[in-house]
Amino acid sequence: LGTLSSAALLPFVVDGNGTRTGIGNERSAAVIDNSISGTTLSVSCFLFGANGNLLGNDTFTVAPNELKTVSDVVRALSHTSGVQNVSGSVAMFGTEVFSGMASVVNNASSDPVFIDGSPVGGTTSGFVSTVGTTGYFSNVIIANASPTTATVQLLGYPAGGGNAPAGGTVVFVPGHGQLNIIDVVNRMGLPGTFSGQLSWSSSQPIGLVARDIPRVGQTVSGLLPNHTSGDASSNEAVAYVEDTATFSTALEISNPGPTTAN
Repeated sequence: LGTLSSAALLPFVVDGNGTRTGIGNERSAAVIDNSISGTTLSVSCFLFGANGNLLGNDTFTVAPNELKTVSDVVRALSHTSGVQNVSGSVAMFGTEVFSGMASVVNNASSDPVFIDGSPVGGTTSGFVSTVGTTGYFSNVIIANASPTTATVQLLGYPAGGGNAPAGGTVVFVPGHGQLNIIDVVNRMGLPGTFSGQLSWSSSQPIGLVARDIPRVGQTVSGLLPNHTSGDASSNEAVAYVEDTATFSTALEISNPGPTTAN
């Protein structure tokens, strides 16, 4: 359930019914895991909207070994009862170490995606191994962890590699605000057939979430892991692969560096 810490950032939470442009028909819950501290903890949560404004806050008590779910976390923190049609991020601060995550559920299909909490201080560079898949568009959400506007460069590198990106763009995210890019491949000026690596760098620390959404139906398919350069390694182990009549496993190898890897 994410990285153990006394503070965490949930880069993306949402409460929508599909009637507002840019806000999907989905809702979020926050999950707080207190399986390590051995004592009762309090977690103060602050909800920031896309423009960076504080939309609400509250504090939750979590017993030792409790896995606490805050349902409809946008409504819980804004102290409202009806659908809000907003998305944002949540900064979480605990009195002890904990692990935090968000679940995002499509209201129509009940398809869930689980987003681990990020370091509350954010990071300034990283990569997503693959964006752009046939039949899907890649949705990227950027949450600014700082109070200062972030200038974020997004570059798309072709699957065949090389030092020259195939396309890119620069976006601006207000302090504590959020930018939801529905189709990042299109935003980078690339054709819908593009599939490759997304590399990003930011002038301020951010949290980034990427996910694939089917072009037809637009229910969430799954989370695309966001990595930092420190996640890359010269040796890796894949814990499980399968080749059966029902499932088969494909192996994707991504090189975030400028030198050819063998």
